[in-house]
Amino acid sequence: MPSILTGQYSESMAPPSSPDTREQILHSAAELFSSQNYATVSVDVLARKAGITKMTVYHYYKSKDSILLACLRDRLAQREAVLDERFRRKAATPAALLDFFAWMEEWAAKNGYRGCAFVKAVNEAAEHLPEVRTVAGEAKTLLRERMKRMARECRLTHGETLAEELALLLEGAQSLSFVEQNGAPIRNAKRAASKLIAQAQQGSR
Repeated sequence: MPSILTGQYSESMAPPSSPDTREQILHSAAELFSSQNYATVSVDVLARKAGITKMTVYHYYKSKDSILLACLRDRLAQREAVLDERFRRKAATPAALLDFFAWMEEWAAKNGYRGCAFVKAVNEAAEHLPEVRTVAGEAKTLLRERMKRMARECRLTHGETLAEELALLLEGAQSLSFVEQNGAPIRNAKRAASKLIAQAQQGSR
């Protein structure tokens, strides 16, 4: 952030670094980016929401784009931690595969059926910030690979293909739940997934 007098940023002007402040910026940014179009969210608006100065925002992040990327990476890390914990003690079973849909329904309801943050970011920012597409692609790949590992451990017929199909159901259900603003599409997708898994189990016998 440049000085009003010199037009240059001075490190001596910067506030002390604080993990809490960084988290405060990311939390406020995530709320704004999920509820508004990315282009309409200014650093001024973000600073006001976070209850800090614009200079403080620029002390931690060089631009709004860098904040968006940090938000997406933080969201991905949080999601992976949640899934690690959720499935850590669960045996790899067909029922556990269905639990991905239960997780999605819980998450969607908790977050107000806002849809996928990664897809939203690609739609709104990837044209000028291609790194967004990279992070979003990583998020989708990690989820598919997690489902594939579980399907392989279940020893289901064509387990990897099944996992791809389940992942597509999950993605579509999340998008439709955003449009309809309820969890019915995810529950319907779970029923469809149950039928696909049952067919795979029959083929494994």
